[in-house]
This record gives sequence, C-alpha cells and structure tokens, in this order.
Amino acid sequence: MDDNVAEIDPIGTYAQPNQLFLSNGGINFVESVDVAITEQKVSRGTAFGDIDNDGDVDIVISNLKDTPTILRNDSNDASQWLSIKLVGTHCNRDAIGARVTVVSEDLTQIREVKSGSGYISQNDLRLHFGLGNATQVDTLTVRWLCGKVQTLQNVETNQVLVISEK
Repeated sequence: MDDNVAEIDPIGTYAQPNQLFLSNGGINFVESVDVAITEQKVSRGTAFGDIDNDGDVDIVISNLKDTPTILRNDSNDASQWLSIKLVGTHCNRDAIGARVTVVSEDLTQIREVKSGSGYISQNDLRLHFGLGNATQVDTLTVRWLCGKVQTLQNVETNQVLVISEK
C-alpha cells in the first residue's frame, strides 16, 4: 500500500480480521503485517481512491451495521505518481470504458475507467498511476469508448490531471 508503484494491491474482507496483501513485484502477494486491521467486523465492500488527494491510494471498507473503516495511506514514500480524471463530452460524461496508457521510462501501464468495483462499493473514477522514480510521463494515450484517441507528451508527475474528450 505504500510503495506507489504500478500494481493495486488486493484486500480481503469478511467477518474476521481483514487482511491486506501486498504485491512482491511478481505474481505473488504477501500479507502485510505493517497495516494494523485488528478490529473484527463484518465487512462487505472495499473502495480504493486517493481520498486526501496526496498522491497515494487510500482504502474505505464498508461494514455491516457499523461505521466504515478508513485506511488512509500516509506513507512518506517519495515515489512519483499521476492521477487522471477523464471528462467525456461525446461518449459518456464519466468516461466509463475509456482506457489510458501511460509510458514512463521503461514502464508501461494501462488502466480503464470502471463504474463498478465490488459489492456495495465504488472505486474512485480517477485513474491512479504509481511511477516510481520517473520525473515525467513520456507518453499518455487516452482511448475513448467511442473510438477517439488523444495523446499527450512529456506530462509532469505528482498532479491530478483533468482531460476532457476532444
């Protein structure tokens, strides 16, 4: 949750202590012992997004007959990031189905705007890209659902970038 590089780490929730699994950089995950999720609740849905707009992904867990659990990521990680908010003008306003490809140094990442993420939960519609030590995004390509393609070059990191469909 605090490495801010490429992958979105999975989390498992139910009527037991919730568990957070971190990517080890490959296809395997390890349970995080650094994130204290000690309360046992009947959890149902999980939403990911940068709720405090500081460049890292936070987690909100909905709990049955209880208040939500908020896992705010306040790491001191100096990794670079980019958050993209797409605004549709022809296809659909929330840009559901649009795909963004980000190329930064030797790393290529693809994200798609999705409107559903799990049971009674909704992730942030902004797309988060963890960029490691990259100082800029070399190429950013938006493929809108209705077929249009927009490309930006040399995009600064550490910002929320709003892109309107043209």
